[in-house]
Amino acid sequence: MPASARRRRECEPCPAADRRVRIFDAVTGRQEAVFPGPAGNLFADDTRLYAAAPEGLEV
Repeated sequence: MPASARRRRECEPCPAADRRVRIFDAVTGRQEAVFPGPAGNLFADDTRLYAAAPEGLEV
């Protein structure tokens, strides 16, 4: 994987009413799952998804 793809990525901000995590199949593009997301911003690296919380990042 190129270094540029391994950098931490920040998800686009979305309205509080639409704080859902949506998981898609990378090959088909089909949505596989959806569940309520955290109130804070989401961040990701190659293997983990983090959520910003008052106490710090949650894995």
